[in-house]
Amino acid sequence: MPMASRALQLVLVAPLLLLLSLTIAIEAASTSNGTTGRSSAPAQSVFSVDDYGAVGDGAHDDTKALANAWNAACSSSSQPATVLVPGGKCYLLKLITLSGPCKSSSVVVSVQGTLVASPDRSDWSEDDTRHWIVFRGVDKLTVNGGGTVDGNGEAWWKYSCKINKALPCKDAPTALSFHDCTNLRVTGLNFLNSQQIHMSVEDSTNVLLSRLSITAPETSPNTDGIHITRSQDVQVTNCKIKTGKLH
Repeated sequence: MPMASRALQLVLVAPLLLLLSLTIAIEAASTSNGTTGRSSAPAQSVFSVDDYGAVGDGAHDDTKALANAWNAACSSSSQPATVLVPGGKCYLLKLITLSGPCKSSSVVVSVQGTLVASPDRSDWSEDDTRHWIVFRGVDKLTVNGGGTVDGNGEAWWKYSCKINKALPCKDAPTALSFHDCTNLRVTGLNFLNSQQIHMSVEDSTNVLLSRLSITAPETSPNTDGIHITRSQDVQVTNCKIKTGKLH
């Protein structure tokens, strides 16, 4: 082969070899850093309270674990972000407020186990005895899962002026409250023995409450099923409510 032809081939091949070497080096560096350089790991989408320290034995205080799971989900970019309360366990909670707005465009709270209120009335301060679990300022929130919200109302009912006329009339917590929420869905939950009102929806818009079972003894005081206040476009469908008659 003539020398001129060989020289021309070397001129053409050399840049290709250099480009191949650079590509291999970049891919090797990416692999050593734990990434491929082609795609990023998907954002976490399920935030189980167990992963944030919840015990779920019905005796240990799991309030902080739920708060931390909510904060992680609310600040996540996942669409949707889901807070999971696993089935088969009972999670004891004191007063808790779960607030928005959230970074995720929608948040699901899947209650598959049981949320039970602390039986100790001293866990509520005199400044706020009207609430237990509160959602505030959240858009596109769904609460579902087929689990139970147990208000442990027996600890409160015996101190009601409706039961003991000698006692002064005082507030007791509403089990589940929603304030300033939009596009809210609460479906497929069981409510049991609230301290007073089982659920309250206030200052909210576009709300669907469906397939809810709300139960308390006939003799339980002020255990109303659902209160709706200053809210618009609220639908209540296929709910079974059987609560106390003492008002």
